[in-house]
Amino acid sequence: MKVAIIGSNGFLGANLSKFLKEKNIYVREIQRKSKNNVFQINSIGRCNNWDEALKEIDIVVHCAGIAHIINRDKNIDIVNTFDLINTNLEGTINLTKSCIKNNIKQLIFISSIKVLGEKNSIDKPFTNYSCPDPKDIYAWSKLKSEEAIKELCNKTRTKYTIIRPPLLFGPGVKANFERLIKLVELQIPLPFGSLKNRRSIMKIENLANFIHKCITSKESENQTFVVSDLNDYSIEELIKYIALTVRKRVIVFKFPKTILKLLFYLIGRSKEFKKLSETLLINPLESYEIMNLNPKLYTNNSFKK
Repeated sequence: MKVAIIGSNGFLGANLSKFLKEKNIYVREIQRKSKNNVFQINSIGRCNNWDEALKEIDIVVHCAGIAHIINRDKNIDIVNTFDLINTNLEGTINLTKSCIKNNIKQLIFISSIKVLGEKNSIDKPFTNYSCPDPKDIYAWSKLKSEEAIKELCNKTRTKYTIIRPPLLFGPGVKANFERLIKLVELQIPLPFGSLKNRRSIMKIENLANFIHKCITSKESENQTFVVSDLNDYSIEELIKYIALTVRKRVIVFKFPKTILKLLFYLIGRSKEFKKLSETLLINPLESYEIMNLNPKLYTNNSFKK
């Protein structure tokens, strides 16, 4: 079995490549950045020719994409919006057509839980049957990519698997999770004790293991899965968990939520506050039951490389 990983230099792609190689699976790492022992491509957009990259490959895992657009002076950068659509949507359509053309057995597309929405309530977690409700162009591009993959693969030899993960963490994590880790490492008191939200997250090893199961099992064919770890966290619990993992002491104290929200607004971090304070829960039990997989297999995790 030969597996190609598109976006092998990203957080998920790099960890997944390592995980599969440890399982003695042949991995072709495909990425835009030059590096030894990888297949370098110029673009993952709508005009890229995938024929050489997909030669003799059985399964493709598509991890690459643009997650953010640049906001300059509170105006969306139109060029970057174009790039996002070209890469995430039109690039995925082009890749899917190439997979079908090159007789790829299975295309595993890493989507996002954001296609179902930005938040929910404790009694209504997202499941495999939740209705899509994308709130930004990134989530919209992921949803439209899912729909295109299903339509294009219909009645062809190429099977698809769509996976919708939440916030991921593990060695080499970046973005918001990395900033939270750095806050914990400063060992300064943090004013998040009044935030009582719950969020589903996922260890990178657990997602890699789920993808490995999808690669090796026919049960994943033409399926769409929501996934997460079974443990959900409030922001206070997550901070304390990080502190335990990185072996730092941390104090979380209560501070009025309304004032905290105002402070985040004044420093231009309203979106970050929403992510910290809102609830987003996932019930992945059906996904694990379909795949006959124990999501607690990997419990030891470090946030360091």
